[in-house]
Amino acid sequence: MALFERGAPPELMGFFRPGRLFSLGPFDVHPFAIPHDALDPVGFILAAGGHRIGIATDLGSAPDELQAMLRGCRALVIESNHDADLLANGTRPLSLKRRIRSAVGHLSNDGAAALLAAVASHSVTDVFLAHLSQECNRPEHAVAATMRALRERGCAHVSVRLTYADRVSDVVDYHAEPNSSSCPAGAK
Repeated sequence: MALFERGAPPELMGFFRPGRLFSLGPFDVHPFAIPHDALDPVGFILAAGGHRIGIATDLGSAPDELQAMLRGCRALVIESNHDADLLANGTRPLSLKRRIRSAVGHLSNDGAAALLAAVASHSVTDVFLAHLSQECNRPEHAVAATMRALRERGCAHVSVRLTYADRVSDVVDYHAEPNSSSCPAGAK
């Protein structure tokens, strides 16, 4: 609605609802509700060419329904917002720290790692960590937590990458067949 209020032409916009699949170019898009303290926040599953990509940022938690949506994806873009110790010892006001740590706030590195370990299967080949706090996180902390959790799950083959606010992240070509490596096929 904010775009309408700013004068954006309605004919250039489309509306969607969580849980209702729609198409956008070659992609089937499945928006799903996520737990965050915003108005109707969503994550997305993008599917094309037999591949699925899951995108879920601004998560305060990872309920079973969200995990079910992300299972079977080839790539995952997941929030790894903060290091719990850096947040606790940072200069942010206590009220903001509580909001960030809440079930509708933002995932910590350990929370993101736990989510990824819970949904990892033979199909996932790439993980992109997103929405890292500049003040309350370090890229090496986020990557280490995720890699440790994936190794413990038997999914050491998964490539863990970072996303950036100021430049393009790694680009991965999914024209090739999905990797069917060593991660447990029955992982849930």
